[in-house]
Amino acid sequence: MPPPLDLIVLPLARRSGEDQPELPGLYAAAPPRHPARGRSLERLVIHLSLEGSAPLSPKGYVKLMDHLAQTYFKTTGSSTAAMRTVAEWLNEYLLERNLRADSRSMQSIGMLTLIVLRGSYLYLAQSGPTHAFLLTVDSPQHLHDPGTAGRGLGLGRATAIRYRQAEVAPGDVLLISADPPSGWATTTLGDLCGMKLGDLHRRLIHRVGPDLQAALVQIQAGSGKIRLLRPEPVRAEANQVRGEGAPEREDATPPHPAELPAPQPPKPGDLIRPRVAAIPHVESATEAEQPPRSPIIIPALLKIGQAVGGTLQKTFEAAGRLFRRMLPDESLFSIPPAAMAFIAVAVPLIVVTVAAVVYFRSGRGEMYAGHYIQAQYAADQARQLEGANELRSGWNTVLDHLDQAEVYQVTDDSRAMRTYALTVLDSLDGIVRLVFEPAIVGGLPSSTQVTRIVATGKNELYLLNGTNGNVLRAILTDQGYELDSDFICGPVPKPLIVGPLVDILPLSLGDPNNAVIMGMDADGNLMQCISGGQAPLAFPLPPPDMSWGTPTAFAMDATDLYVLDPQTNAVWIYWGGDEYREFPKLFFDEQVPPMKDVIDLTINRDDLFLLHEDGHLTTCAFSYHSFTRCTDPAVFNDLRDGRENGPHTDGAVFSEIQFAPPPDPSLFLLEPDMRAIYHFSMRLAFQRQYRAQNPLPDGPVTAFAVGPNHQAFLAIGNQVYYASLR
Repeated sequence: MPPPLDLIVLPLARRSGEDQPELPGLYAAAPPRHPARGRSLERLVIHLSLEGSAPLSPKGYVKLMDHLAQTYFKTTGSSTAAMRTVAEWLNEYLLERNLRADSRSMQSIGMLTLIVLRGSYLYLAQSGPTHAFLLTVDSPQHLHDPGTAGRGLGLGRATAIRYRQAEVAPGDVLLISADPPSGWATTTLGDLCGMKLGDLHRRLIHRVGPDLQAALVQIQAGSGKIRLLRPEPVRAEANQVRGEGAPEREDATPPHPAELPAPQPPKPGDLIRPRVAAIPHVESATEAEQPPRSPIIIPALLKIGQAVGGTLQKTFEAAGRLFRRMLPDESLFSIPPAAMAFIAVAVPLIVVTVAAVVYFRSGRGEMYAGHYIQAQYAADQARQLEGANELRSGWNTVLDHLDQAEVYQVTDDSRAMRTYALTVLDSLDGIVRLVFEPAIVGGLPSSTQVTRIVATGKNELYLLNGTNGNVLRAILTDQGYELDSDFICGPVPKPLIVGPLVDILPLSLGDPNNAVIMGMDADGNLMQCISGGQAPLAFPLPPPDMSWGTPTAFAMDATDLYVLDPQTNAVWIYWGGDEYREFPKLFFDEQVPPMKDVIDLTINRDDLFLLHEDGHLTTCAFSYHSFTRCTDPAVFNDLRDGRENGPHTDGAVFSEIQFAPPPDPSLFLLEPDMRAIYHFSMRLAFQRQYRAQNPLPDGPVTAFAVGPNHQAFLAIGNQVYYASLR
């Protein structure tokens, strides 16, 4: 694994010729104590520039930046998915803020740049026509594409965002600005890579004009930290723009580190993506406190109802007086006071209800029509695009508008447009849609949490229940998979204590004990389970010389067992035969990769694949005659248009890996939040990804399997689904 990298962030701010020690809207953050899955190894930089007549105060910037950082680190899934969540939240917030201030002709447009460093890879997201200059030894790049990054945030419901990814090394520099100086170009900045920070600061701040809002991000070798620096103000005469021939100052004060702002820990009940109305109001520099506006529609309808009710009440009273005069027995036509009171209250409520129904029906239709028209316009624009990334951005914008439209109404037209947009995107991204259907007849108990699935060629399904650590067996029938109530496989108190099982794998048909499945607990004890209601067999694995830490997963190649123990940073080999009574051998030699965050493994002959918590792989090749070699991180080969090779693909954070044996040896990896199964060759070349065509229950996928009978299985908690791959 490459050495950890530090992110050094330096503001480049000048106003009216005076250098500023801080840049409002620039924020750097390390992960909080308990981040979401996949966020613990990332470092985040946010740069927000607001243009228009409704700026934020410095205090407002701090509150907003802190909330954006919290949102990022609380969001599960890939880096790009978390970036999009931040951009969408900010867009919605700015849009609502602009709508509130519209009566005073005040508006602000957000230019957002998000930077994430994970390992040796830097991820960049841009919303609005922002600029970024990536200065590396190989080739400096100017990253600016207003066509796909949009006009900025706060102008509409759709959130345009442009992603970039690059491998970086110590000495590389990234410059970001919404409005860079005219002299900044790849030709003039290309030699900045590798310079010391003080020299960089002097070089960049010189001859930039009276105003500048930019940030310098430098990659340095270190321990994975992030630091936001504060340059000391330069004397006024040094800040003036020199004329031709004026001497340059040789001395410049190096920047000094400032205290790093870190996102506050989220309070209980916070949402990953809160609605704008639930967010503390961010103070505006020009906006005074105003009392909340009362709704307009409902009070108006209520007044109408009250007027109608009053009129009807007077009518009933007049009619009563008339009948009392005309008829001798007025008691026959007297209306009790309670009835009159009921009429006075009920009639206005009925009128309000009817009027509200009419209003909201027509209002929802108008809202749907407005967003659908925007989707049509975006689709017309997308059809004229050619590049793969431009097409992805264009059709994702169409889906964003459709999402907004279908909040109010779902029509055949919106369904047809969504199907077309998904077809285009699926073709670009190599997505194959599968029709999943429930697998288990009658379902599973609500307390079940399926964490592993094993599918055999005999149409049998084995499900590891993470709640109790036991295994369920289901057999395929005409109605679906039916549970085998006689199957026994789970923790036992004696004669050998076997705790909850943490992993399972299938056994071959020729097993001498006629066992069909084998499980392992967290103490290295094995359990072989037999169908037909027979009791399972249990025996311990001989512990390694250094003893066990906590075994979490195991894999089998032929009859050899490979046991993962992240706590002791080891993978142990138990050679097959004699029920694994011999002591194990460490898979590695001199090169032992870090495995504290490894969550799964698989094996194919001498090739070991280790899956890390952040979704990257380590590959190792065992050798009997020389040292075992490892590659960390392994590189995915992505030949799709617009995609790049790297340790991550599509920003996916995989949670489980499975080896598919011949005749088509390959690897399958699960992305739980995307609910996608990725298919790679043994050389990690992307083949395709499988996703559901039909809606599935909410929540991440907790387990998957690709069976030998060309079927895919997904588990979401206690619900299991299957689909044919053919």
